[in-house]
Amino acid sequence: TNMPQVYIESFIKYHQLKNIRIVVGKSGEEYYNYLNCADVFFLSSRQDPFPLVMLEAAYLNKYIVGLNSGGVTEFINEDMGHVINSWNIDDIAAELDMCCKKINDNSTAGKAKDAASKYDAKRQAKLFEELLLSACKEIKVNP
Repeated sequence: TNMPQVYIESFIKYHQLKNIRIVVGKSGEEYYNYLNCADVFFLSSRQDPFPLVMLEAAYLNKYIVGLNSGGVTEFINEDMGHVINSWNIDDIAAELDMCCKKINDNSTAGKAKDAASKYDAKRQAKLFEELLLSACKEIKVNP
């Protein structure tokens, strides 16, 4: 039995949180189809330097909600998501409920996807190349 999932599902039922679905164990195209069906993506990681799944959700233009840790705080801005500054489960549930109401009133209108596109591999490779060239010039080495 997957105890964390059982706990989360019972918590959702107990607090009568509507329209919340837990999706685990999906892969490939099925994974992206499930992710794309969501209105809100909640990243529950307590520690994650810069989660790829956050970029995937942003590329699909999902409203992203995450806990105050790691790359989440560097990536999410108020136009495309929300950072929760509490680890208390009741606070998290209340914040998620507020976010679900907010997205019904105001769409992210492509802002999450625009933010994710900044991390495209080609763009990042070019930035890395520019950084290396700059470093070589600083130490006066010909690349």
